[in-house]
Amino acid sequence: MEQSNNQNPKANLPPFKNKESQELINVLGKVSSNLKILEDRYSNLRRKTQLTDQVLIETQRGFAKDKRLINEDLLEIKKKIQDLTDDLDEMKKELKEAVSLDDFMVLKKYIDYWEPLRFVTRKEVEDYFNKR
Repeated sequence: MEQSNNQNPKANLPPFKNKESQELINVLGKVSSNLKILEDRYSNLRRKTQLTDQVLIETQRGFAKDKRLINEDLLEIKKKIQDLTDDLDEMKKELKEAVSLDDFMVLKKYIDYWEPLRFVTRKEVEDYFNKR
């Protein structure tokens, strides 16, 4: 019988005769039960927090990867814009060196006036004089 007393903790307690002691034991039982419930809730919240932290870390890694890819794309776009700007600057420089329409019209007028297609070539002049 002593072995059964060692296994059952309530068996080691002396019997309480007054009502206050019994109420105290009941309150302690309820507190113990509430403490177990709170410990379980705390454990569940801790697991949820760990899961949330893991998801947050994975999301941050994804954002970091996306940010890196966007930055690479931006660098490529900036390079293309710079190339286009350089090409436009080169075209502007070439256009500034080109003949204006007014200058072209003046030259056309003189060329039409001179009628260079009616000019005689050196060979034609030499042939003409050689025949004479």
